[in-house]
Amino acid sequence: MKGRKFVIFIVVITIAGLIKCTKYEEPPLIFNPESLQLAPSPKVSSIIPKDSARAGVREIIINGENFGVTPDNNTIVFVGGKITEIKSLSPNQIVIYRPQLELSKYNKPLDVVISVQKALELAKIKNYKINIPYEQYGDFNNYTYNLFAIEVDKQENLYIATRRALLKYDGKEIVRVGGQLPSDFSRVSDLKFGPGGFLYALVSKNVLYRLDPNTGAEEKYLTLPKECDRLDFDQYNNLYTAKKDGLFIVKPDKSIITTNLYQSVIITDIRVFNNYLYVTSAENIWKHRILDNNGTLGDQEPVLNVKNQGADFSRATISSITFDKDGMMLVVLKNHPNYSLFVLESDGTLSPYYKANILPKFIDQIVWGNSFYLYLNRGITLTRDSVRVYRMGMVNTSAPYYGRDNL
Repeated sequence: MKGRKFVIFIVVITIAGLIKCTKYEEPPLIFNPESLQLAPSPKVSSIIPKDSARAGVREIIINGENFGVTPDNNTIVFVGGKITEIKSLSPNQIVIYRPQLELSKYNKPLDVVISVQKALELAKIKNYKINIPYEQYGDFNNYTYNLFAIEVDKQENLYIATRRALLKYDGKEIVRVGGQLPSDFSRVSDLKFGPGGFLYALVSKNVLYRLDPNTGAEEKYLTLPKECDRLDFDQYNNLYTAKKDGLFIVKPDKSIITTNLYQSVIITDIRVFNNYLYVTSAENIWKHRILDNNGTLGDQEPVLNVKNQGADFSRATISSITFDKDGMMLVVLKNHPNYSLFVLESDGTLSPYYKANILPKFIDQIVWGNSFYLYLNRGITLTRDSVRVYRMGMVNTSAPYYGRDNL
């Protein structure tokens, strides 16, 4: 027993001696900070628009430095914690598309965060607001008929033509203007303000009425040679109208000029802008210069063919157009897989007004108000329980609606 204890003692002494005589060496580092090639941290100098992106703003510009632009040094932008799509990127500027947010985050202070791969620090813009882009305007759920056409007066009152009734919405309540309209008004295809302060309504295939917007009193104005669906006025109070059997010009004295234009072409909208008459079919947009105060039209000039815009547009059809005061054309398309409202860009391509799926997918008609609101009518072709009117904020005002602006 004593021998065994002696052996253990010798072993312990030997190990202790070895430990004392061996120099300690640290194990190799798993991670060497000096070997990491860090990117400079991003910095922000300004954001445009400043403080908030109000309704209608399509893109947000972030200026600064050290933004990563290579695949191994890429940049990500978060707005309110959500990754946003980048339109363009340089070391000193980022352009992002307006983001789609949860409803509860609109109009609330949010953080805009820029993250650059391999940079240790983030760049932040605090308390930035994304204003709500549009809102349902008026409660039409209790109306059992489609909203065939809408129009806005100079006081920003919204007029709505529905089955045998003219409605008016002042932003507070919807009222019926006058009594029940004649059976001709079972369907109204278009509604525009024009000479005398009347609302001009195309009804019953080829009959043009005018309505008193205060009393709802109706007057049969004239009968057109053929069925017509769309109308607009020029600065000389000439009225242009068409559907599928040619384009007609109605002069202020009620005389009608029958043109040889657009025979067997189904017209979906008509709009006068900058001394041109724009005419749309389901697939095309054309324009004619208005040559004089008699409404004489120049040659047909092509503006757009939707089918040339790519595969996503193979089933898309044009239903409504309008312009802002600087000439930007807005185009409503039906049957596009993702979007409803488009901008005709200067290079002839169509791009969605908002890149994110922000707006309602289905729109029938657009009418600009007198300031920074665009009205979206979703009440013509959808089922009655889904009719809606929306009011969309814009960054610009409208091009003239001559029938309204000449009042």
